[in-house]
Parts: sequence; C-alpha cells; structure tokens
Amino acid sequence: MTDITLDPSKGQTLEKWAKAIPSDAGIVRLAPGEHGRPLFTGRLKQTVQIVGPASGPPAIVRAATFRDTARWLFRRILFQAAGVVGPNNFQAVVDTDTLSSDLTFGSTSKAYGCAFKACDDIGVLSVADRLALPHTLVRLRGRNMVVAFSRLHDCRNAIALLGPNCRAEDNIIERFTVDGIDMGGSGQRVLRNLIRDGRHFPEELLHADAIQHLDVAANDSIVADNIIEPSPFADYLQGITGFDGHWSGVQVLRNKVAPCNAYHGITLMGADGVTIEDNTVTHDGSKVVPWIQVTASKDGRASTAVTCRGNTAPRMLIDRPASLSANTLA
Repeated sequence: MTDITLDPSKGQTLEKWAKAIPSDAGIVRLAPGEHGRPLFTGRLKQTVQIVGPASGPPAIVRAATFRDTARWLFRRILFQAAGVVGPNNFQAVVDTDTLSSDLTFGSTSKAYGCAFKACDDIGVLSVADRLALPHTLVRLRGRNMVVAFSRLHDCRNAIALLGPNCRAEDNIIERFTVDGIDMGGSGQRVLRNLIRDGRHFPEELLHADAIQHLDVAANDSIVADNIIEPSPFADYLQGITGFDGHWSGVQVLRNKVAPCNAYHGITLMGADGVTIEDNTVTHDGSKVVPWIQVTASKDGRASTAVTCRGNTAPRMLIDRPASLSANTLA
C-alpha cells in the first residue's frame, strides 16, 4: 500500500485526490488547510485511512459525500459546514447513501477522534441563520458505520444513524438545537456518549431529543451508559425517546438524564421486548416533573414484554402487564 501526504498549500486537496483514488492507497495524511468537498465512490480492496495533523491547525473538510463505497477510516479531521445553506435544508456535512458500508469517523481513543460543526458559535446566530444551517452533521444511511471518540457541536442535529448496525460511541455532543442522536435502523448501538447543552428555541418546530428512536420498523437497539445534561440556555431537552415506529428488542441501560427539564426523561411507546434498567432521571426543580414511561403508541399499539427494574425517577408511567422491580421514585 502507498502512503501519501496532501498539502493544500501545494494545490493538493482531498477533494482532488478522491476523484482518482489509486488502487494501492493506504494512509492519506492531510496537511493543515482547506481540503474542499470530496465525493467518495468505488469499492476499495482494503481500508484507507485519512489522517489529519496530530496538533496545530486542522485539516478541514467542508462536506464529504459517500456513494456506493466502503472501507474508509477518518482520524483527526475537522468536518465543518461552509455556512448557512437555505431554509428547510436537509443536507448533511457528512452524507452517505444506503449502498455504502464500513465507514469509521474517529477511532478507539480521543487522540484519533474527529470534530464536526456547522458553525463556530450557534449562540450568536440569528434565528433565521440557525434555521438555515445544514439539517444534520453526520447522516449515516449505510451499513456498519461508526462515529466514535469525536466532538460534534454548534449544529441543528448531530448524528443520524439510519442504516443497520451503525454505532455512536464515546462522543461529546453539545450546543445542538434539535436532536443529539437519531436512531433509525436495526442492530444499532448508542454507548457512553456525553450529550449536553442543548440549545432548542421556540422557532425550531422540530422537538428536541438527546437520543430518539425514529418512526421506523427496527429491532435490537442498545442505548447504554450515556450522560444527558440539558442546558439552562434552552427551552427544553427530552432525554431518550421513541414515540412512533415499530421497535422491538430495545434495551435502555444505565443512562443518566440529569437534571431533566422536560416530561420525557425516558419514554418508549408501542415497543416490543423492552428492558429499562438502572437508569437515573432527576428533576430540575421546575413545574415540569419528568418520568420514565413505557406505554401504548399514539395509534394504540401496546408495548409488550416490558421489564423495568432498578431505575430512579420522579415519576414512572408503565403500562401493565410489565415486570417491575426495585424502582425508586425520587
């Protein structure tokens, strides 16, 4: 395999290189500077690593698109939107199609994590400019994709896991106005993320969730060991939710939502095979008293095979029959 360095000061960018990927590509090291908006296509024989500088100014990618491709690993890259792009925009800074697979952003430690942001400081933007930011930072629609040990911030939605066996692990997500992580596929894992400082505001009509199961039919999801910290600078942030869809085999384990400033600390509706265990939801002292809830869906489908044990929350709304044990109201 061939290792190369791309230096924007010499006219070498990731955008240009991606147009003609050599078959023996190995590690591609990016020098600091602007690397454009690369389009990745084609099936690789081995995993190619794209690695940014270990210190100093970053290597910046303004948007990355993946079409029917696989086996890419990104480390220490800053993915930053070029700016506002128009109202009701559904673009993503990183966007994959359903044919792509096996993409990793970040790695096994903070030293190799990537960074993603839509702007430098969402708190200083006007309402119109906030609504005109890209809809999502990272939209993963293919199979076996991972965002790990990365920081995602100053955006509307941070991560959308929409394909099977996708994962979000050990990330810091902060200063987002809508959702931290959306889940929309089978076999997904959302583990050990710190999700904090949500910045939802009344003009943003989409409701704000730290972790949301979307309106799809999917199974085998695990949401575990996440910490969710709502912000005093927003109107509210819901915790871990799933209001619609047909989810089965859902495990919500050892998460902490504290202090919660919305009713839905942990809420699943119309799900089958649900385990809610050892979670903590605390109250922020306002008139809104949060709960852990497992009930029927909006269209009346009951939740089934529900186990709720070892949890602590101010209120619990669990439809019977359910297996309940060692829960604490506090």
